[in-house]
Amino acid sequence: YTTTAMEFDAFMHEHDDYLVLVAAGNDGPSFATVGDPATAKNNLAIGAGENAREAYNEYDGTTYGDEQAKRAENLVFFSSRGPTADGRFKPDVVCPGDDIRSACSDGSLDTNQCGSQVENYYDNKDRPEGVVLGMSGTSMATPLCAGAAALVRQYFREGFFVSGDKSADPAADGHNPSSALVKAMMIQSGEPLHFQESMDGGYQLPPRMPHLSQGFGRVNLENVLWFADSDFAMVFKDRVEIAPAGSDLHCFTIDDDAPADRPFRVTLVWTDPPGTPGTDRSLVHNLDLVVQGPAGEFEYGNQQVDADGGAIVDDINNVEQVTIPAPWAGGNYRVYVIARDLPLGPQKYSLVATGQISEPVVCEEPTCPDECSGHGQCKFGTCSCFFGWEGEACADTTAPILDPALCETPVTVSDSPFSGSLAPAPIVTSAGPIRLRFKSDGSVQQGGFLAMYSGGGAGPPEKTCSDTGEVTSSVGVLTDGPGNYGNMEDCQWIIGDGGAVTLSFTEFDLEQGWDLLYVRACANAACTQHANVPGSPFSGSALPPAISVAAGRLLVRLKSDSSITREGFSAVFYTGAAAGCGTTAPLTGSFGLVTDGPGPYDANMECEWLIAPDGATQISLTVLELSTEVAYDTIHVDVCDGSPMPTPDPDDPNPP
Repeated sequence: YTTTAMEFDAFMHEHDDYLVLVAAGNDGPSFATVGDPATAKNNLAIGAGENAREAYNEYDGTTYGDEQAKRAENLVFFSSRGPTADGRFKPDVVCPGDDIRSACSDGSLDTNQCGSQVENYYDNKDRPEGVVLGMSGTSMATPLCAGAAALVRQYFREGFFVSGDKSADPAADGHNPSSALVKAMMIQSGEPLHFQESMDGGYQLPPRMPHLSQGFGRVNLENVLWFADSDFAMVFKDRVEIAPAGSDLHCFTIDDDAPADRPFRVTLVWTDPPGTPGTDRSLVHNLDLVVQGPAGEFEYGNQQVDADGGAIVDDINNVEQVTIPAPWAGGNYRVYVIARDLPLGPQKYSLVATGQISEPVVCEEPTCPDECSGHGQCKFGTCSCFFGWEGEACADTTAPILDPALCETPVTVSDSPFSGSLAPAPIVTSAGPIRLRFKSDGSVQQGGFLAMYSGGGAGPPEKTCSDTGEVTSSVGVLTDGPGNYGNMEDCQWIIGDGGAVTLSFTEFDLEQGWDLLYVRACANAACTQHANVPGSPFSGSALPPAISVAAGRLLVRLKSDSSITREGFSAVFYTGAAAGCGTTAPLTGSFGLVTDGPGPYDANMECEWLIAPDGATQISLTVLELSTEVAYDTIHVDVCDGSPMPTPDPDDPNPP
């Protein structure tokens, strides 16, 4: 996220009907190749699709048969792909961009004429005498998408949305659409394209949309522009303002005679305030799109899942979409827009819905029994109980996990409880032990959390590029060192003792694509044989996920080239199993890790830990990884004020 991308976002944020379209770049088929300023949040970044089969047959003089290549249903191999450095989907949509033919000047400033012969630009770049010029690239796709966006704008300005025909009085009936609405319409129209993972690879459809190769797919305005003879309906909301911590409800009913294959789709777009260049998270305002079906089932914006199949609640994109491929005929669908985090105040958004739908006269949010008895939050008609409470109405207490006498006077730390994906600042106290609690409700399960505690002193040992090789300590920090790393660095460490080992990143900033951090799982004790873990090598500024192996060792290697350097990386490693949910004894070691467990956490979990390192006069707690459902699945941190700090254990092999 560069200064240029930030400036694009700032301009569109200040001029809310101004939509900028930017070519994504021609550096595919590799991923993470979208160029600046297509990485801006508020623009519409354009990828390139192949051309129509008839065009290839005419232009090339070649008759293509039944092969998948050279079809409008394909993404061109060179089209740049996401994600951005902070993990967002780009490009947003795709338009044809392969062998696009258009008028060609004869190169004279006097004649104002096209050339005199038909020839391909690539056959004769220095002598553009052709009357028609053929070119390929996302810069050819972008004008086509810009034309489509102009048609969307015209559709609203001339009032087509009122009756399905152009209004007789556009000044009265027309609507000046925001850029967010035009962008939402373009994205709503998308269709998935076949893509290749390499130039020689086979074609495949994305497993789910949106996809890093193409965003929301190829633009097809027939899917979204409703006219008098259309067999679907389109509903839009524009410039709807939502307050911090607010929640808006929009209801839609599927027609009784709707065919089973007519999808119901909703797209949410908001023009986000400009972010900070170079940040690992450019999103400033976070809205969530949630669709509740007739049976109480939920779909979350962009419908992504983690490696274990758990739903991911998107908190990095300012575009969210839900598609129900086969909605229930006659079914009622509740669409929620939730303001998860609006640090700068109210936010306007645009919403588009299509399908065989209508808006019911009454649109009410379901209520919860007894208002959850004051011991929980009403969440889409179901109580999400606070820690220590359970039951349909949160009226029943849960059994204590730890002896209450261990923390008789808990004092909640500032901003606790914590949730979402933004880890809090490290917590340091000398007032007493720390009580850490985790609570999840019955719906969304995400990745969970990983936290490190320390009993004061100098903290975990640090290994830098000046101290490489085998690492014998059971816990510590790997880092390139203070300041920017050097050119031509080649630093290598081996961590682990053959048992469980975890590596969790706290900072990451390497030159994208050129400076790389390899994390490899060792196949033997000497680590002479090893293989990359999923995602390795890592580059850019997006924080890699925590890496754990149940038994073995990890080889970590930083390699930089001879040019640009960045701030580098820092990662905590820990040999041994983290204290998981179900741990009941106080944690008395000098250092350690605490987690809800591997993979997505379970529904309706309650976990509690007392962190009381032996002999510590100061305790620190650092949340290394955090991925929980905002506001509902929470980490609570208390200081047991008044409880004595533990006395030193003379047998502790690792005193603070």
